[in-house]
Amino acid sequence: MINVSMYRETLDKLLDDLPVEKIVELIDFASYLKDRQQNSSSYSSEIVVKSVPIENLKRLAGTVAWGGDAISETERLYE
Repeated sequence: MINVSMYRETLDKLLDDLPVEKIVELIDFASYLKDRQQNSSSYSSEIVVKSVPIENLKRLAGTVAWGGDAISETERLYE
């Protein structure tokens, strides 16, 4: 079993040497880790693939035109 009190003592010693700004960052990071842990347990490892009938895909064929010049389009975007 993990000795949590040992880690808390180490954390207390480290906190004594940190400025308040860094302690706030540490609290924010700890909150992030806790949220991530709670959210990861709600995810399923099962992969769900959604599909549609081929008729729907055939109807969409030709609705998107391919081509163009990506470099000139990017330059035009940023002008």
